[in-house]
Amino acid sequence: MTRSPTQALTNPRLGLTSVPTFAARGPQSGGDFALPTFTDTSTFVLRELTELRQQIADLLSRISTVRRWSGAIATLDDSRFELRMPLPIGFEEAEGTVVAYSHDFENYASGETEYEALDELRKVIVDDYESLEREADRLGPVPSRVFARMTSLIRRAT
Repeated sequence: MTRSPTQALTNPRLGLTSVPTFAARGPQSGGDFALPTFTDTSTFVLRELTELRQQIADLLSRISTVRRWSGAIATLDDSRFELRMPLPIGFEEAEGTVVAYSHDFENYASGETEYEALDELRKVIVDDYESLEREADRLGPVPSRVFARMTSLIRRAT
């Protein structure tokens, strides 16, 4: 497949759909075709690089504003359940929202404060435990593993 010089410099996958050009006489083709000038192309590339730098700076500023920390809970604050050992909890805070999550149980919840997020997470864990317990004989492999992990760390209070 033969491509014109302009087609060869145009790549829609990279977002290069038009390149500044000027007309020149093509000795091999016997006709006029468009070639980019060095100045126009370098201006185009410089503009694209400047835009990419700004996008990277924006992403980095969002990443750096996320605050992460961890802790553990010793209770689910539900008299029907007891934790056999403290449960590790992770937290992330960004843009006024706190997310609390349990990697062990694959649960998360959010709130305006750490305490709200943690209270919601406790409720989610209890709800999931009860739901998985009701369906224990019909669970697939992944929910079965999660429920097995939950039962190793949670028991019904006596």
